[in-house]
Amino acid sequence: MKHQMLLLSIAAALLMSCAAGSVAQESYTLTYRFQPGTTYLYADTSRATQIQEMMGQEMKITTLLTMRARIAGEQMQDDGTMIFMTSFDSMTVATKSPRGDTTMVMQDILGKRTRMTVTAVGALLRREIIDTVKQSRNMMRGISMRESARFHRLSAEPVGVGSSWKSDVVDSTDMMNGKLISHHTMTYTVTGKTVCEGRACLQIGYAGDITLEGKGSMRGMELFMEGKGKTSGTLNFDYGDGLIV
Repeated sequence: MKHQMLLLSIAAALLMSCAAGSVAQESYTLTYRFQPGTTYLYADTSRATQIQEMMGQEMKITTLLTMRARIAGEQMQDDGTMIFMTSFDSMTVATKSPRGDTTMVMQDILGKRTRMTVTAVGALLRREIIDTVKQSRNMMRGISMRESARFHRLSAEPVGVGSSWKSDVVDSTDMMNGKLISHHTMTYTVTGKTVCEGRACLQIGYAGDITLEGKGSMRGMELFMEGKGKTSGTLNFDYGDGLIV
């Protein structure tokens, strides 16, 4: 009898161990899935502090950017690559600096469309500007077409809670008759599962470094730009529908 009870106890322990192992090993394949014929709206608020040096003088500039972007799905290929149209419905930029406070409504970029081709894990393959924006002295207007849709790079391998991956992305944008090159190195970590807006999501933390380097011209003057900074945050990814919430 004791021998039978011992066997039952061992079997129960093994079953519990297997169950715990199956939970711990639960994994997810992360892919974006913006469906053709569906329009997605994203409202973003961004706060930034910059230390800018010009002609030997240092200035602190704080910026509050609020915008509403739209992504309209057009095609999805067999390998998951997506083609969609992006544009802004609204954008306001409020800036504080030693030179004064300004608030601008970026009317000239609203509704201007860009067609993007993006892989299932968020790698940009092609960007085609459909509606052009007039040249402006304001840097934000120069980079606005790209910033309407920037995608976090997802893991190419299945992930679970505790999984990490890295991304290294270099991109360039036409600006002020020149180019601005941005370099993002990021580390992502799945920190847990959560429910956001009624959707089952993975909570993913990210942190990384950004460097900017560019050259252009304005009113006959040649301009050189460089900068660096850090970024961090948390995103909720609906792994069922393939969307950041």
